[in-house]
Amino acid sequence: MTFYLANAFIVAYLLFAWGVSSPTPTVTRRKLGALIRYLRFLGLSQSWSMFAPDPLRASRRLLVEMRLRDGSSLVWASPEVHRMPPREKFLHVRTAKFFGELYRGTNRGLRRPFAEYLMAELGVDPGEVSKVELSCVASLVLPPGSPAVHTPPQRSLLLSFTPARSS
Repeated sequence: MTFYLANAFIVAYLLFAWGVSSPTPTVTRRKLGALIRYLRFLGLSQSWSMFAPDPLRASRRLLVEMRLRDGSSLVWASPEVHRMPPREKFLHVRTAKFFGELYRGTNRGLRRPFAEYLMAELGVDPGEVSKVELSCVASLVLPPGSPAVHTPPQRSLLLSFTPARSS
């Protein structure tokens, strides 16, 4: 009997919490407006981080810009992992961790070899490159149900160097 009462309480609480914390006005939310303050005081309110203790606040991408001596530039950008379907995210989890190491600076020594690797992968002769810049571009990620706010992405320079000319 207590098992069914506990389950009924959990279901009732989840329905109540959903009605109160819904991003759109609901009947429950309008009727119990005064009670919401007390729920927050008791710590029973819900927030974006209720089911994800450390939710994604910003989407970060790596950007490598190679300026060529003829004045043109070649740009490589890492994939936007947070926009990928679940299967693709699963397949790119190690790549995403590696990119995280690059932009967080956990191992700064990886940055230049990575940029040089990209030059080789893209078939760019280091002698033709006048400058290489490795940047991190961060965009704000809003929780579901939040009003859309346009915030321009922030770009921070991680590394800038001039490759040695091959003799």
